Amino acid sequence: MVFDDIRPDASQFDPIKEYFFAGRQRGTTAVFLAQSYFDMPKYIRRNAGCLIFMVGLDHRDVLEIAADRHFLPICRGQLEAAYQEATAEPFSYFVIDNTADPILLLRFRKRFLVRPQGGEPLC
Repeated sequence: MVFDDIRPDASQFDPIKEYFFAGRQRGTTAVFLAQSYFDMPKYIRRNAGCLIFMVGLDHRDVLEIAADRHFLPICRGQLEAAYQEATAEPFSYFVIDNTADPILLLRFRKRFLVRPQGGEPLC
């Protein structure tokens, strides 16, 4: 199910919240598209398996995302550098994959499969 840039009031998010969480148990995936990271409800931001960021975040946005996701295993400066590198090419994007094994260094990636020059992960 894809939820595209929905901004209803909080009471209207209850069915979306239910689908977001119950979908995992039923073998479905919910995708929530938003123009702004902070326009998404907090329970979606905190429980998303994968976050994808396109070009357009400024320094302040990246710092706020790092602060909101305080449990990330990298510092704010590393997150910003990884984001800048991942989005430097046209139509490229930065992925934070919360389902990836951190030991494999795949949690922070440029696109889904492409690695930066040298074949090393971003972080």
